[in-house]
Amino acid sequence: MEPNQIEEIKVMIEEMIASQKDPHQSESIAELAPAFAKAQSIYKNVGYNRENPFFKSQYADLNAVLNGVRDALSQNGLSFYQYTEICPKTDSVLLKSRLLHSSGQWIQSVAKLLPPKNDQQSFGSTLSYQRRYGAMTLLGITISGDTTDDDGEHTRKNYEETLTDTQTTKLLNMIDGDQDMINNLLSVFKIDHVSYIPKKMFDGVMRKIKDSK
Repeated sequence: MEPNQIEEIKVMIEEMIASQKDPHQSESIAELAPAFAKAQSIYKNVGYNRENPFFKSQYADLNAVLNGVRDALSQNGLSFYQYTEICPKTDSVLLKSRLLHSSGQWIQSVAKLLPPKNDQQSFGSTLSYQRRYGAMTLLGITISGDTTDDDGEHTRKNYEETLTDTQTTKLLNMIDGDQDMINNLLSVFKIDHVSYIPKKMFDGVMRKIKDSK
């Protein structure tokens, strides 16, 4: 085999390896990983600081979530930020949450934003909701006293039975653009669109919305 052929094969193999790299992290995280581990060991407890008036439940807002970890991240050369990006293939909006180390190494998570209506208010509300869960997921944050952790039981019981298109339309008509009410539903059911509400909860949710008006 000629030397130039060997070089061509070498380049092809390198390109193949490069194409298989994880798109959600830098080429190496050898410095980031131990720094992140140290930071997690000194996270402050994050507790509920807000109340959901619609379902009388509590939650921790984004500020409370990040306040519990900012000092720990900073002390270990880590920073966290989020930004949006348009997916060129689908024209959908993506939220990217990134953990960055002083070495330049990084890891990130990506979530597609699915606002219930095509308007700026719905987009802003959905973005705020997803930022909170994106931060908790990537940074490994848990909420003290979280009673909603049921080992996936709620999901196992209801994942096949979500609202039909007709029920979703009726629900959105009943909500009539009330973004606070939409936010409450998304928070309570831990979903990113009202169509993912369990089908068996439809009548009860409709009654609660009607009674609240």
